[in-house]
Amino acid sequence: MPTNGTDWRSEELSGLTRHIASTHHSYLHRQLPLLVSLLTAHVRQYWLKHPELLKAHTLLHQLRAAIDQHLIKEETVGFPLVEAYDLDQTKRLTPFANSINGHIAEHAAIGELLQQIRVTLWDYRVPEDIGVEVAFTCGLLEELEKDLAEHVHLEDDILFPRVRALAEG
Repeated sequence: MPTNGTDWRSEELSGLTRHIASTHHSYLHRQLPLLVSLLTAHVRQYWLKHPELLKAHTLLHQLRAAIDQHLIKEETVGFPLVEAYDLDQTKRLTPFANSINGHIAEHAAIGELLQQIRVTLWDYRVPEDIGVEVAFTCGLLEELEKDLAEHVHLEDDILFPRVRALAEG
């Protein structure tokens, strides 16, 4: 499936990994600290009326830790192996291919945390007794969900099958 006008199924693998890192990983590196900061401020202001904000705060920290660890693995091992392979096809993709099931499991766990945050935060339909700034933060969380959905699609549906096929054949 083409994203942003590019059919990543036929582009060089390293182009795809560079796109994922520069678009989706960069977005996460910027947005997660901002979201944690914003939600922390909301907890401080509204937790007595809305203790569910404390749960969302905990879940967001868990999400950030899971994403940070996932990105480290991709950026220090998987993606550099793809870069090396595109420069020299004698380089092996097997170590990355062997880690793909773990990456897919991490994607599922991240998706579950996102769903728990959404449910905890009223499906992002903010109660009237909370300030508009919380609605803004919920909007940012929805954007994060959309970006992660595209990110996971690019990896699970395009990158990983291509890496596995090249590693096997």
